[in-house]
Amino acid sequence: MKVQVKGIRTTLNALKELDNDIYKDTLKGLRKSANTLRDESQGLVKDGQPLSGWKGWRGGYDANTIRGGIKVTTAKRRKRGTVVSNVMGVQNTTAAGVIWELAGRKSDGQPPRPGRNPKTGRTYGNGQGFVQKIREVSGKSASRLVWGAYDSPQDWNRDSEADKIIELVDKATRVAQAKLGAYRG
Repeated sequence: MKVQVKGIRTTLNALKELDNDIYKDTLKGLRKSANTLRDESQGLVKDGQPLSGWKGWRGGYDANTIRGGIKVTTAKRRKRGTVVSNVMGVQNTTAAGVIWELAGRKSDGQPPRPGRNPKTGRTYGNGQGFVQKIREVSGKSASRLVWGAYDSPQDWNRDSEADKIIELVDKATRVAQAKLGAYRG
């Protein structure tokens, strides 16, 4: 889930040295966009206990914990093996939140292999019923929280937010170019 703007890190670094106020305004605009996505994602968390028996395990479903675990993040470094870096993003950081968000995204809980688990004695792939129940309760096949807010055209709209971010970067670039032009001339 990305809105990619090339050169934003370089532009922000140059802005910090040239005009700290525009740098702060740009970061404020990026954070406002991320906060809107975070708030919409938190609004998609279902209250109560959506699945019976899910409360007993450590890190089980707790709506308040999941809401609190959806956070705006800033990254100072790029991920190893990539050429892009994240400036700001929204992450689902709790185990239950990630399970609720992504269960059934890659598979339907299909068994990874035939047979029984020697430790538990159960057949592999007992996740089929779990994934099916999550789908029934949520009404979605996957992408239920952060991805759901990202894909929905409600409060946070991908296209309008991309336009706002590009507008922020263009403004920052114009200010940086004007400042650099003043230094040259």
